[in-house]
Amino acid sequence: DTAGGPVTIQSNTVVIKVDELLDVTVASTDPGDVTTSPGATGNVQTFRVTNTGNGDEAFALTVNVANGGDDFDPTLQQIVIDTNNNGVYDPGVDEVYTAGTNDPVIAPDQSRTIFVITSTPAGVTDTNRANVSLTAAAITGTGAPGTSFPGAGQGGGNAVVGSTGADSTANGFLAVQAASLSLLKSATILDPFTGNRPVPGAVVTYTLVATISGSGTLNNLVIT
Repeated sequence: DTAGGPVTIQSNTVVIKVDELLDVTVASTDPGDVTTSPGATGNVQTFRVTNTGNGDEAFALTVNVANGGDDFDPTLQQIVIDTNNNGVYDPGVDEVYTAGTNDPVIAPDQSRTIFVITSTPAGVTDTNRANVSLTAAAITGTGAPGTSFPGAGQGGGNAVVGSTGADSTANGFLAVQAASLSLLKSATILDPFTGNRPVPGAVVTYTLVATISGSGTLNNLVIT
């Protein structure tokens, strides 16, 4: 520049496309074991699925009710998505999950609450526990960290599996609270002569002792 002033020149534009990171975590949000009883239906266990990746991602949900090391296997009734995001299972309002049809799409750093509904076999006993697990897996793909799916990421870039393997599992427990009742009947006799003979005029007193065992509760108990 003959005038000695600065010269500004605009370069070409370089665009960097960030790959989509596939990561997810699952956690049980129940404060402890969910109580159940023999033959109970509609046990509700609550889990939170969090997208820890950087793109909108759909996740497939699966439940395992036959984990080893516990006392019984419940029966899976439904997996339900918390549609109104209130954290409470609302039958008829929250959406029943069907794999491949309504896999929940979760934005980055956001979570969805998932309810697992089960029933308990009639033959369980007091203090039995069952381990129920929920797994969420990225629909785009899972695998060892660093696995790449070319062109499968949000926006047309690659999708890369993060540290979680793009799938995650959490366990929740059912605990049986059951109660049993036994009745012991006895009779005493007081005859008119202050003895204990069953003669005319004697008074017979019957006593029923009810004994309840177990950690459960018997409601509306009537002894006739």
